[in-house]
Amino acid sequence: MLRNENQRLAARAAEVDLLAFPGHKGLLGPTGTGALYIRPGIETRLATFREGGTGNVSELETHPTMMPEKYEAGSHNTVGIAGLSEGVAWLLERGVAEVRRHEQELLGMLLGAIDELSEDGVRALGEAPIAQRVGVVSFTHTSYSPAEVATVLEAEFGILCRAGLHCAPLVHQMLGTAPPGGEGAVRLSIGPYLQREDIEAAAQAITRTIGAAERPARV
Repeated sequence: MLRNENQRLAARAAEVDLLAFPGHKGLLGPTGTGALYIRPGIETRLATFREGGTGNVSELETHPTMMPEKYEAGSHNTVGIAGLSEGVAWLLERGVAEVRRHEQELLGMLLGAIDELSEDGVRALGEAPIAQRVGVVSFTHTSYSPAEVATVLEAEFGILCRAGLHCAPLVHQMLGTAPPGGEGAVRLSIGPYLQREDIEAAAQAITRTIGAAERPARV
């Protein structure tokens, strides 16, 4: 639930009935955390699917109907919520605008490095300007599969990335990178803790991975 009045006012201004968001992405919290905003009045139309174990008003024989307890059955993930709270506090202390500025700076560096490898068969997916992008870059290579590139980046350079369809097969169909013609893409994520030297190291690793003479091209 959104307990901050400014958050509630913003949600109402956007005419949002329900707003769910994960805690482990932009909010820097642990996996398994998140939140749900319910516009006042919607709770009269939204049925619960799990009840019991709220830990308060235990004298009642039925599940509480007050908000937010109505939708908070069972024990909370207190450890996860504490981690989420710290992530949000870090973002607020640094400032969302500064986090975004830093992300765009690194994003521009990475996209520029990949663009320089276009003649070597590397292609970044998407043509949106940096202002319309988030800190995620996906790319392909004409000869090596995403799995091959990702394996080399991790094994030889310690760079963790994700290869495949990224839970978005229809997007890859639109981009022409889905099976049978393709195998998805390599995805790199830019977090607020990364620095310029991290992007430079990633760019060098990609260059060495796709430019290694001893690696045979795929048939």
